[in-house]
Amino acid sequence: MANGKKTGKGKNQVEATSKKKAPGKKAGATKASAKKKAPEVELGEGYADPIDIPVADLCQEARELEVIVAKMGTKLVESSRLDPELCAALKPRRKLLEEREQEWLAHRLSSSSGRKEMIQKAERLKKDIIAALRYFLHQDEAVQARVDNILPGTGLADLIDDLQKLATLLRENAAALARADLPKDAATRAEELAQTLGHDEVVRSLVTSEESRRLQDRRNRAFWYLREAMDEIRAAGRYVFRNDPRRLALFRSSGTRARQRPRSTVPKGVSPTSAL
Repeated sequence: MANGKKTGKGKNQVEATSKKKAPGKKAGATKASAKKKAPEVELGEGYADPIDIPVADLCQEARELEVIVAKMGTKLVESSRLDPELCAALKPRRKLLEEREQEWLAHRLSSSSGRKEMIQKAERLKKDIIAALRYFLHQDEAVQARVDNILPGTGLADLIDDLQKLATLLRENAAALARADLPKDAATRAEELAQTLGHDEVVRSLVTSEESRRLQDRRNRAFWYLREAMDEIRAAGRYVFRNDPRRLALFRSSGTRARQRPRSTVPKGVSPTSAL
């Protein structure tokens, strides 16, 4: 994988452990040596960006890309600048993201069943409102641009903010949404859910806690770490198969615009799966 400039304030460092063991060391010495500082992999500030599509969607795309790479990987590597190690890292990076997402969700939902149910109702209402706005106002570019900024699968603080924005959109476009399959008081319900969630001190502490931020940050870094590999492989595929429309279609980008970010610096001998 190509190296890039180090960005950020140098605080976003993660440890990675080499696969190799020192010669002559017994298994008993492994635990003691594990306490020593391992080679570090720098992931710049960009890797902590908010995710731009749901984790489940990206992981599904990654699985599909893994199958493609298994069949066409040799051709991709031979005819492009693609690093074969990046192809091998695709599955481990996906599994890492899945693990980090489960950690984040478990923390986010570690609450009473009543609060879980409230969050689920809010997310369901948000999804239904977005669907109605997409369908009934599909030709209104201004409305669609505002909806684009409201993405599914984000954190609880974003859910509260999104419900308030959606309530405003509902009221502004009530006539166009008259036939939408929404509750008559959808805007009011969205505002009430946002207010209730926002004033719940337990939820508020969850959103703002250090542990919550730490787990979400780890999830976001894993997301963009996987996305980086996928973007590189897809770019290679689009070049290699540029004159083959059928295969070219297999290397389409993710549902949203890919962001340019500095590359991570991975020392030789460091496993990419332990980079986060």
